[in-house]
Amino acid sequence: METDNLPEVIVRLDCSCIVNRVMLRARQIDPDTGDFLPDMFMLRSKEEGLSVDIASMRDVETTVSSFKKVHGVGSLHIGRIREIRLTPPKQNQLKLDVEHRPKPSNSAHSEIIGVPRPEHNEADAEYIAGKLAEMCRKIWP
Repeated sequence: METDNLPEVIVRLDCSCIVNRVMLRARQIDPDTGDFLPDMFMLRSKEEGLSVDIASMRDVETTVSSFKKVHGVGSLHIGRIREIRLTPPKQNQLKLDVEHRPKPSNSAHSEIIGVPRPEHNEADAEYIAGKLAEMCRKIWP
């Protein structure tokens, strides 16, 4: 489904949608258990959101082949991402979402938005990254 005729409007995705996140660094996987570590969900300084692909629009093999080195791919359920909250009393100060933001080379590209920046609040960023890592299910390799 790759195309250069991409919508200009950012589309809100349905709660039942599944997205895939790629692990590009070996340190994002626990060497003893194979579990994904929170580091894979820490927002980097130049990122607006965490990149993911809509699973129904781009198969895992295509996603993996678009990178030089991939250490793993995990899937996340958008409805569960939207349910993540900070602990009281800050539980209403965060609203995670996933928006479809296609790129010319990847029409399935989307982003998890609302993720706290570590440089603004490291504790909140680590907490949210941990919650995302807990719910992420390894699907490749």
